Amino acid sequence: MLPDSTDAKTLADAKQVARFTVDNANKTYIASDGNVQNNTTCNALKTALDVAKKVLSDDGMTWVSVPSVIQV
Repeated sequence: MLPDSTDAKTLADAKQVARFTVDNANKTYIASDGNVQNNTTCNALKTALDVAKKVLSDDGMTWVSVPSVIQV
């Protein structure tokens, strides 16, 4: 639990920045489709995006539980 509204605001701001970053990275991933010779980097980006989206979509996620999501 967050002890006060300041922490709640900080968390909300961080999630907003993270969502913006994920959205931009997703646009980059989509734009790269078929435009690269080696998909290794694109596949790594897609994996990272999937993990980030999962973390952002789970309001019950804590910093302690994030490593279990990263283990893909």
